[in-house]
Amino acid sequence: MVATGARFIRGNHDNPATCRAHKRCIPDGTIENNMMFIGGALSVDKAMRIEDFSWWKDEELPIDVLDRVVDEFSIARPEIMVTHECPERIAALIVASLPNVLGTTKMDPRFSSRTRRAFDAMFDNHMPALWLFGHWHVPFDRVIGGTRFVCLPELATVDVDTEKAELLHH
Repeated sequence: MVATGARFIRGNHDNPATCRAHKRCIPDGTIENNMMFIGGALSVDKAMRIEDFSWWKDEELPIDVLDRVVDEFSIARPEIMVTHECPERIAALIVASLPNVLGTTKMDPRFSSRTRRAFDAMFDNHMPALWLFGHWHVPFDRVIGGTRFVCLPELATVDVDTEKAELLHH
């Protein structure tokens, strides 16, 4: 059961227009309570999906919007990131730790993502205390450069102490 006031960010398999129109969707780039929210990601399986049904051309934010969000992040310096995807270097660690993901232990350059690259730029500029994401659907909890990266498995939830930038339970 979802809490009454629950809100969400969109994933890569969600229709972006439908999500933007939903009253509980948090717009990409929103900053509140020292948290920044960004949805979307690249679908590496888009060849197996149907355009405008299970795959959308705008599943990732356009470059100009990502550039704006990177700038806003650099100014606001939030201590908590809530995103669907993670930085490229974190995705590479996930793939390396789980060889069955994409059938390899190395990131396939064909699946490089502008979203992950933008997140790398953010992380290079400012290391938030906590970065929550879910795109990879695997449990991952590691501190890198002072940032705790936590990937939530599908349908998992966590509570966050926004003042301390810590998970209350996990």
